[in-house]
Amino acid sequence: MTNLLRQGVYVFLLLLTLTACRSAPPAQPYAAEQSFMLLEQGVESHQQGRYPEALFLFKEAANHFRSIDNQTKLLLALLNLAETADLIGQQDLAYTTAHTAKDLANATAQPNQYLRAKLLLARIQYERGNVPHALKYANELIADIPPTQTALTFNALVLRAELELETEPTSQQWLAALRQLKLNHPLYQARTLRVEAAYLLATQLAEAKAKQEQALSIYQQAAYRPGTAAALAELAHTYTLQDDFAEAEDAIRRALYIRVWLNDSRRTGLLLAQLANTLERQEKHSKAARARNLAGKLEAQPTLIRSSGFLKSLENENSRHGS
Repeated sequence: MTNLLRQGVYVFLLLLTLTACRSAPPAQPYAAEQSFMLLEQGVESHQQGRYPEALFLFKEAANHFRSIDNQTKLLLALLNLAETADLIGQQDLAYTTAHTAKDLANATAQPNQYLRAKLLLARIQYERGNVPHALKYANELIADIPPTQTALTFNALVLRAELELETEPTSQQWLAALRQLKLNHPLYQARTLRVEAAYLLATQLAEAKAKQEQALSIYQQAAYRPGTAAALAELAHTYTLQDDFAEAEDAIRRALYIRVWLNDSRRTGLLLAQLANTLERQEKHSKAARARNLAGKLEAQPTLIRSSGFLKSLENENSRHGS
């Protein structure tokens, strides 16, 4: 399994938080009201695609809830913080925060939030290549998640299907379970299409590509940047398998622009490596070297991604989409 599938988009549960905030009692002390406001603003920013802003607001909300010792809402803020951090590539922050949330959920007897934190930890372990640990967590999650928690179930089944493809590539047990869930939300449908495409890559390349293109179209219509970037990267991999390196390069550059916009240094680094390999296949050696050089600089100093003109050194006059 390549890193491409492992950068798959987790379908988040933040709507639960917004509902919880709005159901809070109307008359509250100022400190509590301010804490709720920060949490709601974070959810709103996340839903509008302003993820760095959402991250800041969830950090502030967690600090405020901790200062008034509201453990229940602190847990929600921590979970939202962890999931948002993971979405924009701040994996270390996501991992440590999810661990804190998992311990807090266990201590305060909130089983659904405990499972939510455990699911994110399993996803991160998988993306880091710790397949045995991720597999153990995924199996436990599927056994423990209540039938009513469809969002948790969906994400657990996505992870389990990806693990199945890596550990038992001839089996489709968990892919079948994922298909049976049949959730109607477009983001769930797009994520399912991407998993289906991954299963088809080895044997039915054209069909896999069609599913990836369908998923990309759904993400584009929803203006969902993380999903669009992930789908473009996977589509670029398929173009490479078809020896269509020009199309692969174009898709990677489009994905790069999105990841840089999101300030996602980790996934930007993966895309730069993918771009370098694609350029080498086209014998564009100097451009491949520039891509690798930029990836190295970014690994050494992740904050470089925030600098103006970060992708300028990769500008290609022959590219249809610039940088």
